[in-house]
Amino acid sequence: MSLLGNQLSYWKRQLVARLPDSDGVNKQTKTGIFRMSHETVELDQTLYAAIKHLAEREQCTPFTVLVGVLTVALFDYMGNQDVRIATLAANRSTAESECVMGHLMNTLILRFQVSLVYTIRQFLRQVREQMIEPFAHQHFSFEELARVLESDTGLARESLCQVLFSHQYRRSDVSECSGLTFAPFDLQFLKSEESIGLSIFDLILRMTATSTELTGAVNYRTETLSGVRVNRIVQVFSKMSQLMVSDTNERLSAALMQV
Repeated sequence: MSLLGNQLSYWKRQLVARLPDSDGVNKQTKTGIFRMSHETVELDQTLYAAIKHLAEREQCTPFTVLVGVLTVALFDYMGNQDVRIATLAANRSTAESECVMGHLMNTLILRFQVSLVYTIRQFLRQVREQMIEPFAHQHFSFEELARVLESDTGLARESLCQVLFSHQYRRSDVSECSGLTFAPFDLQFLKSEESIGLSIFDLILRMTATSTELTGAVNYRTETLSGVRVNRIVQVFSKMSQLMVSDTNERLSAALMQV
């Protein structure tokens, strides 16, 4: 079987099962055009430093820790142990692709099983292990995968996953080259209180990291998610971030009782 054939078989095994129905997140929708609103996610410098220290200690990345935190927040909201989170992959895993100009980014769907008997350390290690295979199979186009699954199984692409987590590292310095100045650009339009958007996702969490800061915002579909519910997800995300760095030997069940 070819490389892409193997990757397609993997994704079919991962995503063939339908997600349980719930209000908002994971609910199938018929249109990608929606009115969206915005909720700020705040993690201070001390907490971000603790997250980076935890990641180093557990031999993972801050991204892995944040994915774990979001997984628990979605579990708290939905009550489903099967949690799926879409994320973006650079799709430049070979030396030959490093110098290629253009947009190679692909969407990956990460799938986790939440068990409340795990300690935070055990859960983070599980998240780390369950992220390896999806990134190893990042070359198969998500658009093509959605088309194949809909054709073969009747699964609409909107039902595959309804949460997107985008994590980017942004350099804070300014550089110059051949008379041109390159500096970070803050997309202020993403922070508007309410606007019209185009997306297959009900909830999008964007987080931007620098060497010392971590800032984020949630954009969500107001047709399927209320501000109260999104605020709960954000609160659990923030609180679980603190709990994970404070005691990795605590069980998830005990940690959730504190949020």
